[in-house]
Amino acid sequence: MNRAAEARGAEARADGDLENVSERFDAVVAVLQELDIDRLWEATTTQQRRVLIDEPDEGVSIFPDHREVAVHGVPRLNALLSEAGLGVSQNAGVGGGT
Repeated sequence: MNRAAEARGAEARADGDLENVSERFDAVVAVLQELDIDRLWEATTTQQRRVLIDEPDEGVSIFPDHREVAVHGVPRLNALLSEAGLGVSQNAGVGGGT
C-alpha cells in the first residue's frame, strides 16, 4: 500500500515537472517568435556574428547516403539526402557506385 502511494506521488511530481517544462518551452517559443533576427544581425559586430554562427555548431559530417549534424548539448541529427532536399546518392547502398 505504501509503495502504491509513493508511486502515485512520484507520478504526480513527474506530471508537474512535465507541465513546468511545457510552460517554460512555450515561453521560449514566444520569445523566439518575437525576435527580430534581421535587426539583431544588423546590430552585431563581425566578431559577434562569428560567435553566433560557430558557437553552437560542432560540425557537419558528410556521408554518401546522409549528413550528420552535431550541435552542442543535443544528440546528433542524421538527415538523409532526400530529407535535406538533395537527390538520392547513386554512390550509396549495396550494389552502388564503384
